[in-house]
Amino acid sequence: MLCSALLLAPLATLHAADDLPEPPVSWKYPPEMPGSSVEVYREVNGVKLNAYIFTPPGHRVSDRRPAVLFFFGGGWKGGSPGQFLPQSLYLAQRGMAAIPCDYRVLSRHGVIPQDCLRDAKAAIRWARANAARLGIDPDRIVAGGESAGGHLAAAVALVPGFEDGDHKEVSSMPNALALFNPAVVLSPVDGHPGLLSDEKIADIRTRTDGRPQEISPYHFVRAGLPPSILFHGTKDEAVPFPTVELFAKAMTAAGNRCELKAYEGQPHGFFNPGRGKGEPREEATRCFHRTIRELDTFFVSLGYLKPSDKLPIPAVKKLSDFQPLVHTETWTEKWPDASGKAETRNVTAEVWTQAMQATLDAQGTLHIPARDKPYYLDGPLILKSGQKISADPTVELRLKPGSNTCMVRNEHVVGFAEQPVPEDTQPDTGIIIEGGIWTTLNLAKDANGNQRGHSAKQNPVPGTHGVILLHNVRGVTVRNVTVRQSKAFAIHLGNIRDFTVDGLTLDQHGRDGVHVDGPASDGVIRNVSGDSHDDPVSLTAWDWRQYNVTFGPIHHLSIEHIVGAPEDKHGTDAIRLLPGVKRFSDGTTLDCPIHDITMRGITDIRDFKLYDQPNLEVGRDNDFSAGIGTLKNIVFENLTFNRPGSIQVHANTDGLTIRDVKLLFSPPADYHLIELGPKSMTYKGAPGTDPAKWIEIFSPDLDCTVRNVSITGIHTRDSQTDLPVEQVVKVIEQKPNPNYPKTTPKGGTGKGIWIR
Repeated sequence: MLCSALLLAPLATLHAADDLPEPPVSWKYPPEMPGSSVEVYREVNGVKLNAYIFTPPGHRVSDRRPAVLFFFGGGWKGGSPGQFLPQSLYLAQRGMAAIPCDYRVLSRHGVIPQDCLRDAKAAIRWARANAARLGIDPDRIVAGGESAGGHLAAAVALVPGFEDGDHKEVSSMPNALALFNPAVVLSPVDGHPGLLSDEKIADIRTRTDGRPQEISPYHFVRAGLPPSILFHGTKDEAVPFPTVELFAKAMTAAGNRCELKAYEGQPHGFFNPGRGKGEPREEATRCFHRTIRELDTFFVSLGYLKPSDKLPIPAVKKLSDFQPLVHTETWTEKWPDASGKAETRNVTAEVWTQAMQATLDAQGTLHIPARDKPYYLDGPLILKSGQKISADPTVELRLKPGSNTCMVRNEHVVGFAEQPVPEDTQPDTGIIIEGGIWTTLNLAKDANGNQRGHSAKQNPVPGTHGVILLHNVRGVTVRNVTVRQSKAFAIHLGNIRDFTVDGLTLDQHGRDGVHVDGPASDGVIRNVSGDSHDDPVSLTAWDWRQYNVTFGPIHHLSIEHIVGAPEDKHGTDAIRLLPGVKRFSDGTTLDCPIHDITMRGITDIRDFKLYDQPNLEVGRDNDFSAGIGTLKNIVFENLTFNRPGSIQVHANTDGLTIRDVKLLFSPPADYHLIELGPKSMTYKGAPGTDPAKWIEIFSPDLDCTVRNVSITGIHTRDSQTDLPVEQVVKVIEQKPNPNYPKTTPKGGTGKGIWIR
């Protein structure tokens, strides 16, 4: 259906918008975008361009939401993505993803509009290529913008070429256009003398390096273009109203749907709130609310939004609004001195837990802005379904000594230490945590009283042990966080499905990075790096009871781009997969297999630990797997070893694929990348401990069977020829050590059985 090219919206109409409050704005650069997640959509010539992602409450990566990408105005010279903060907040509340995008401009990067267009097209391609990960619909992507940004949004759809960078196999054509006083005519038009003044023509020619017509949307109008809506003031002197009127008529004549909302007597940027004083500022607020409601109607007509009688009012509470809930306390902390010896310091600092929680409770989002001193918490921040925490990447959040809890968790953490997880546990959904440097101050032997990552100070759920704790959840994302000097697992996950951990930096960390309890499925863990004194990634379908909240299968996970610590950091550099059989106190058992796991793009992990290990902390005879665990369909690909490492398997395994491995060191004669069979190692305790009290660490008396093994592309540094299997694989058969305890280990009777 074709709509009229000119629909007047005089100021006397739309009275419902007249008394609404001024929405939050962010005109500075870089912008403050509370409630958004931030990703780099493009890096060009060393410049990283951010996309600020606003998603609806309860958003999950499995959703297929329509999305709008906004490009700011500023004459291709300046401007800020924060211009579209209020529209983004509104549309996210209505059910769309809204993504204001940065792009290069003259004042910051010395570029011309043609380069801006390349960035805008790259943004659309990025969104479409990453749609499944972002939870958006690749077939319902809108390009929107104002002034120069409106030009870019229109040009993305109309102007051919200017495609470079990543995802060039993906179309940059948007599915709809939302244009606010857009510059759509950049060059003279035959038959329309005076459409642009000579001065304006000369200015545009200068800005575009003398080639304005090659990026002028009007000059590429044709049939088959996306539906569009334009908002424009009739007194606009920067982008004359007749130019958009001509564009809209040409679009309609070509058979395209194009709606022009003409605002009588309004100047350029008439809809931008938060500028000026008095009546002009109030008028801009009124025009904002009118345009956003007309945009809402347009999206409803496309099927991108559902009709609603209750439209949201964009609003955001800042953390500073709850400053009265911040209180100051004095306590002591232990820090290492220059020699490494612990010294006690008196600390007087602000505690922000109540203020941050109040911000979350008020609006469902919390943004923690940068400042020159840390924020202290004295207990966990609690996220309900659909809530989001974002923190400036430079912000340090510290757990007050003696708190002994996690720092952030979901609302409904539920433990099942003595039974399998029931079908319906009423999980929390759609939670996002992004940014920040989180530390529990593990700086001394007593970890400053923060030994555990409990779910709460009183009556914690047994087994909880995370800095970030997400248990009994679906559709959650943790992105670009740093965990520093902490005693608990950096991120403790479990009873979880449909999740993403993307970007975890470990800094002098004391325990596992990402620790996943079963049951868990359908997740991605990627981009984990730094130094940890335990496993950077650990999948524990069965595990020691003091560290698992639940038990069960783990399956269909992708582990990508994990990097071990530099050698001088002495990190553990291991990835663990621990299947088993859980025996509950009533004698019943639960099989806890691990299957359909892919590990790819992994560098300098010393050990891949796919083996059984009883609980040494409570006594190996008090907590152990009731049978050897099961692995199925485990894939390793694109592994790089700059130093010796191994894949050690002691589990019944059906389907083990290892391909494309680079050994960039000189392997000793007895080196094998893959070891199949039981291990034996002796823990002797403190010097002088009676050998009768020495403990076997592993399960050397249990056999394991491995079948359906595929090994290809194992290369040393100086060769492109595959190493022969005999040099790659070692099958272990344990024997009792007749000289034990004079020599160790004790050995055993178990063996690996490789069915080839």
